[in-house]
Amino acid sequence: MRNKVTFILMFFFILNLSGIGKTYATENKVSIPPFFVNMASLYNIPVDVLYALAIMESNTKLQNGEYAPWPYTMNVNYKGMRFASYEDLVYQSRLLIKQGKTSFDVGFFQVNWKWNGHRSESIEALANPYENARVAAEIMLEEYAKVGSWAKAAGRYHNPANRNGHADRYASDYAKILNVIRKNMRY
Repeated sequence: MRNKVTFILMFFFILNLSGIGKTYATENKVSIPPFFVNMASLYNIPVDVLYALAIMESNTKLQNGEYAPWPYTMNVNYKGMRFASYEDLVYQSRLLIKQGKTSFDVGFFQVNWKWNGHRSESIEALANPYENARVAAEIMLEEYAKVGSWAKAAGRYHNPANRNGHADRYASDYAKILNVIRKNMRY
């Protein structure tokens, strides 16, 4: 996780120096895609909070060399996988469920099917970027109501029990990403 955060922070730093990259930075500003702006508005969660969570959970290097959260992402046993389409993500999810495996994360926000699948009507629904954002926002808002800090809420989103301090470390890394976005946000 530390290497990932260091990489993301260095990426933002380089973008700010060079002014390159349309996904995150234009004219030394972090550019938040309209999808995240719309979802944040719809679910009444700060846009920077939601976007930072997507970056933490599914940041991906695209074919054009830019980086962005990727909607068709899955994580199984700490192994991240990226799929070309919604259909591919759903197909792989169904295979896992058929094999009796339920603990895997899907989508922009890596919502865990085992622990949060009850929040959605099906794996097909949860794999949909819009539903994935709804469930993620719901969880973040619940955790924020308990702890009063977006960084701590993100930590609990990632690891509610804070086993071995994982939530605390995640919260620290998330806070760094969130601060970069807040300093440079443009949408």
